[in-house]
Amino acid sequence: MPIYYGNFYSCLGCDFILHETCANLSRRVYHAIHPHPITLEIESPYLSSCSTCSKVCSGFYYECSQDVISCCTYSVLRFMSH
Repeated sequence: MPIYYGNFYSCLGCDFILHETCANLSRRVYHAIHPHPITLEIESPYLSSCSTCSKVCSGFYYECSQDVISCCTYSVLRFMSH
């Protein structure tokens, strides 16, 4: 998610930017989109696509340790707000 608005943390020296929303994400979520708990992961060593929206996951994402599923944080937050 690009930084267009809202609060964020940054370090100009290391070119690091983090949304406040992303910094406060739950590490483990029980969610309606999946029967098992999903865990927040920071960075994947491989490219994967979101099991919900099919977009490529980059940056933070949620993953299930019991199934082959990964969800971008946007999909998880979008379904949590309904």
